[in-house]
Amino acid sequence: MNGFLQNIIGMGDMSDSIIASDLLISTKSGVKMLAFAVTEAATAEARAALSAQLCRPLTCMIRSWTL
Repeated sequence: MNGFLQNIIGMGDMSDSIIASDLLISTKSGVKMLAFAVTEAATAEARAALSAQLCRPLTCMIRSWTL
């Protein structure tokens, strides 16, 4: 984030780190909830739909680790 912009909105030097940590925590929470929902799904169609949704945050996390 631009230093000038950080000063205007009152954010310190750790703002990028805090935003990244928040994104990681949110993604991990979503993965955990979706994984649980896949195991509890009653039909094959529901499991397939939830599994497809589960792939998106996992792909996002893997991309962030390889940067």
